[in-house]
Amino acid sequence: MKSWYRKSKAGPMFRAPLKGDGVEMDDFVEHPAEDRADSPPVKKTADSDPDEPLPVWLMKMTQSAFKDACDHLMPRPPEVAGILLGPVKDDLVVTHFIPDTEGKGSPASFTLNTRTLNRELSKAKSCGLNCKGIVHSHPSGFIVPSSGDLAYLQRLFTSPANSELTQFFMPIVCDGHFYPYVFAMGRIHAADLCLI
Repeated sequence: MKSWYRKSKAGPMFRAPLKGDGVEMDDFVEHPAEDRADSPPVKKTADSDPDEPLPVWLMKMTQSAFKDACDHLMPRPPEVAGILLGPVKDDLVVTHFIPDTEGKGSPASFTLNTRTLNRELSKAKSCGLNCKGIVHSHPSGFIVPSSGDLAYLQRLFTSPANSELTQFFMPIVCDGHFYPYVFAMGRIHAADLCLI
């Protein structure tokens, strides 16, 4: 598997080219591929002083969770998905991947099986884990979250059940690559992936 990376003291850092306790899942339906061209561009900007450094979004992921996600998503045709779990006390760390084997996918959309995933989340919560995000695959060439992805994230963040949520990982797997993104402060940001 080819990837872009740079070394740091924290370990290999993977870079895309370009909290909530007990997050409740909601139906996840993406817009068809032709709607993806209307997706807002993904770029980091500072809303205040242009000389102010841009935030660096970090996603730490265990090698086993990364391997499990890639092994499940990469060999299958898009779209497929799974949820990312990690310790309640650390919003930046993903330690587990749970594939959504019962969700409904098409070449341009995916609907999570929320009943099954919420059962899995309940079990995870009893072990001190919570949902950190959703990873899913996109058709060839669509390496950024779609307008459907962004609409889902807006619904997720406005749900009263998720009032404590401050960020949510939304990596995309496309053309054999893993593109890390995080939704925070009302928008999507490219992220650095640190495998631990």
